[in-house]
Amino acid sequence: MAHLPIQKVFVSATILGAGMVAASAGGDTFDSHEGVFVHALNESGGDITITIEAVDLEIPTSEGGSRSVVDMVVTVPIAVVEGVFFQVPPAYISGGVVSMVYSSVTDITVGIFEVKHD
Repeated sequence: MAHLPIQKVFVSATILGAGMVAASAGGDTFDSHEGVFVHALNESGGDITITIEAVDLEIPTSEGGSRSVVDMVVTVPIAVVEGVFFQVPPAYISGGVVSMVYSSVTDITVGIFEVKHD
């Protein structure tokens, strides 16, 4: 499993293709905090899913109760030129780190980016 670095992206920058790496067969990890997001691009012949395991199995609700948290599954479809962009909610971050695995690593690239506003 490779640990992917956060790359700083300014709002006016073009990010498509910049800093993308091949997905690792054993999955990948990355540091996450506010402003960090994942960009995944699928150039295979079928949809690929990215699964991020929930680390908090229950989160409090505003009504004083709690609700269960399930694993986060993101589908990266074929034929989407821009790829898929997503952020990871706190219930999936353990010690500032996120772990993700892929249904296939054939022809999928990923990058971890951070938006900074000057």
